[in-house]
Amino acid sequence: MTRAALLASALAVVACSSSHGAPPSTASTPPPSVTPLPSLRVTPESLRALEPFTKDLASKRVVMLGEPDHYVHEKYANQLLWVTKLFAAGFRHVGLEMGRAQGRRFDRYVETGDETWLGMSPRVAKALSMPEGILSTGKAATWPENDGNERSAFFRALRRLSESRPEGTERLSVFGFDVDFFPAMGFVHAGEILEGASGADVEALRAMLVPEGGNDTTRAAKARAFCTERAAALRAALGPARHGELAASLRQLEESARYTDRAMHNPTLPELIAAHADRERTMFWQMDEHLARVRAGTVLGGHLMHLSKASGRIRFGAAGEDPMWRSIGTHLSETYGDAVAGIWMLYGGGTHGGHACQGAACTIVPPDGVVEKELAALGERFLLPLGENARASLRGDVRFMQNGELGSGELARQADLLLFVRDVHAPDDDGVAELDAFAPPVRHPTRGGRPRTPRRSAGGRGAL
Repeated sequence: MTRAALLASALAVVACSSSHGAPPSTASTPPPSVTPLPSLRVTPESLRALEPFTKDLASKRVVMLGEPDHYVHEKYANQLLWVTKLFAAGFRHVGLEMGRAQGRRFDRYVETGDETWLGMSPRVAKALSMPEGILSTGKAATWPENDGNERSAFFRALRRLSESRPEGTERLSVFGFDVDFFPAMGFVHAGEILEGASGADVEALRAMLVPEGGNDTTRAAKARAFCTERAAALRAALGPARHGELAASLRQLEESARYTDRAMHNPTLPELIAAHADRERTMFWQMDEHLARVRAGTVLGGHLMHLSKASGRIRFGAAGEDPMWRSIGTHLSETYGDAVAGIWMLYGGGTHGGHACQGAACTIVPPDGVVEKELAALGERFLLPLGENARASLRGDVRFMQNGELGSGELARQADLLLFVRDVHAPDDDGVAELDAFAPPVRHPTRGGRPRTPRRSAGGRGAL
């Protein structure tokens, strides 16, 4: 795979002992620093295994879950396990590597249980512009549909978790901290903010927010400029809170459209890297905005290169190849200090989806010299400390896998804890069934624990 394709597969989102089999462990008694994890499923045993780390993590404002691959079932299982544990400790927000508008749709589902929010608005589907070149996906690939189905099952599990809370306590909320890869979503979302409001300025802006009709960047910039120029009238029509959300959404929409103009239309490698760096800065201000508004803890899920605490010390490929730009994880770590913790997940092999993958799954072939080969000898699934307490083989310049390709750098500085899973699996029906089987560990009689969802959508690619 070319370095450009590596970057694309690592950072683009179209965004346990499981029911999948795993090879038996060949490790004997694990070293003292190794904490075995019996499963990535939410079970009493797996929750107890996290207990030694929970007291410290519960005191944080942000816990980052860095995934090595977007398109593996274990990403969802790991996120659900940690969110369940931290929800019990008072965390109430889940931020994911997806756009603001997409995250808002999933949040509406978690709030209401109406599964039409898990699907794609017909207005958005009509206006979609699919990626070309590096970020494109072949028509024969079925893994995107499988991933969409698992993503829907994941949000159904979050809904059940949220509804298991005691009556009168804050629900679980979901948000996206990235750009929207399909700006049509952002136009629809901004239009929804105007619902119920009236006036000449509201109607003029509403007309600008149809999800189709010309260059997205030009139209988004025009809508944002109008919102700025007519701020007083729009604030009077919407109220301060809705106007603030509108202004932020239009800023994110303009930046999303600019990103897709540069990254989605067969860019060169330097163009793609520059677009990714600008995209990351969109993450910065959205996370700062979120943290200024909320008090309860936040779990972030995203690619481990994004959620790296010292991104200047890692790179795509081997030494001397493409360095990582300043990441959202580094921004948060340097801005909020010890209030931010990171957990990186690595895997030893298995199958996954990805932009170069045709069909339902591709086999992961570990590159030479990656640290995962050593970690696989320690056990099937376990946690290890990073930072100052990292084992010697994780310090210094280390070769590791991300999206099945090579990454390298100072691994021990990127997170506080490492989760290793020897074998992972591309999303499939078994993964959906496992997530749909999730039951919250505590069910309050006033809420029931597994609320009925009023409507079901088709899922699949529509889950974008």
